[in-house]
Parts: sequence; structure tokens; C-alpha cells
Amino acid sequence: MKLDRPQELAIKLDWRFGLLDRLGAVRMKELMDFYRQAEEHFRLAMKAWKKESKAFTAKYKDDEYADSDHLVDRRESLESLMDRGHGFGIVGLYTFLERFLNLVVEHLRSGGASIPESQMGLSLHKLRDHLLQHAQIDMNRSPYDWNGLERLQEIRNCIVHGDGWITDDFVTRLGKVGIKVKADTRLQLPKTYFEDVWALVNTTYQMIHKGCWERFGYAKQEEIWLRPTPPCQYS
Repeated sequence: MKLDRPQELAIKLDWRFGLLDRLGAVRMKELMDFYRQAEEHFRLAMKAWKKESKAFTAKYKDDEYADSDHLVDRRESLESLMDRGHGFGIVGLYTFLERFLNLVVEHLRSGGASIPESQMGLSLHKLRDHLLQHAQIDMNRSPYDWNGLERLQEIRNCIVHGDGWITDDFVTRLGKVGIKVKADTRLQLPKTYFEDVWALVNTTYQMIHKGCWERFGYAKQEEIWLRPTPPCQYS
């Protein structure tokens, strides 16, 4: 007599994978807190600058030789620091996403997926391919915003490798992801870009974690195990 056993999942995720979501939430909160603190610091600094500028104008309004260059320099310095702070935040968001997805792939590998190990970590495009092949998560399709993620990647590269300066190479690279820029200029981003991309990264990592956990987590393992088996086969 031959008994058919319940079919098992090819990939099994355990409680450690569940912790990734919590760790992700902590890191995302840290990045938003950093951004808000930088914004508040800039707001207070600009308020002080305006007060000083107003006092200077009132004091020297009749002095045509009064030198206000120091006020101009200070404002430019404040704006430069704010831009750099935004840049750090954007780089942090991309770094988090790439590291998080690498951890997801590591858990899939440990759970049974035949994914080759990588000492240097996998690129965003490789991560996308492995998630599609092994977890049936298609980052090219809605509700994922793959175009937005590619834009984030190239903006991050411009900040990291070019300090936000547009070279001929980045004119081409940014153009491919829908960003029109001119060479020999500084990268200018919308004022709400950090908030927008924070929401993108936050939604993306949560959807990927949820998708993998629903497919390979304890609930799915139990569902497979409790599924009625076919009638016994006698031989």
C-alpha cells in the first residue's frame, strides 16, 4: 500500500522573516525623523537669517556702501546644507530598500530557493528578477512603481557618484528614466521629492514582505499540510 503525503512548499519562511517587517518600520521611521529634524533646523535657521537681514537693512538703509555679501553667502550656505541633507536622506532610502530586498532574497534562499549567493549583494534589477522567478512578485507591474524605483536609483547614483552635479553621462542616464536635465548644472529635485519617494519605498518594501510571507509563511505551510490528501493508492 502506498500513501500519498501532503504536498510541501518548495520554499518555507520562518519567524525570522517576520522580524524583517518590524526592522524595516524602525529604519523608515528613522529616515523620516532625520528629514523632519533637518527641515525644522533649516526653518529656524532661515527665520534667524531673515531677522538678521531685516535688521541690517533697517540699520544701513541710507548707507550705499554697506556690504551685505555676508548675508548672501550665509543664505547660500544654508540652502546648500539643506540640499545636502535631502541628498543624504534620499541615499538612505535607496540604501535601505536595496539592503532590505537583499535580506528578503537571503531568506528565500535559506528557505529553499535556488538562488546563487552573492558576496557583494545583488543589484536592484537582479533582485527584481529573483523575486519574480521564485516568489511570483512582479515589480514591473502595478501596484509596484518600477519606473519610480529606477528614477530613485539614478538620482541616488548622481548624488553619490557626482555629488549631485550633472555630467554628460548623467544627462543620458537620467533621461532614460524620464528626468530632463542639462549638463554642468546641479541636480534640482521637487521640494516634496523626499516625502514622495519615502512613501514609494515604504509601500514597496511592505508589499514585497507581505507577498513573500503570504506565499511561504506559516499560514501557507499549515494550509498545505492540512489540505486533504488524495485517496490511498494500493499496489
